[in-house]
Amino acid sequence: MNREDISEIRDALIKAAVKQWFSIKEGAAYLGISASKLYKLVEAGKVRHHLVDSKIVFSRADLDVIPLRPGRSIDEALNDVVKRLRKGAKEV
Repeated sequence: MNREDISEIRDALIKAAVKQWFSIKEGAAYLGISASKLYKLVEAGKVRHHLVDSKIVFSRADLDVIPLRPGRSIDEALNDVVKRLRKGAKEV
């Protein structure tokens, strides 16, 4: 990991630490999974969610009870977050 990666991770963690509500995209990045995987979890009734103006949102508490994938190292999880952040920045 280089300094840019570390800086992006730090910024994402600070933002996530104060954020209480997440969209699908933000929730997926927070969990380190794809948005489509999070949609599947919602459809299967495996994650609590709320509807605000017909949009799915999650509270931090809803997301914090979802276990991370077993056997996944913290480095892998952080690298996934950096990739998703970079991809999201390019889409904006």
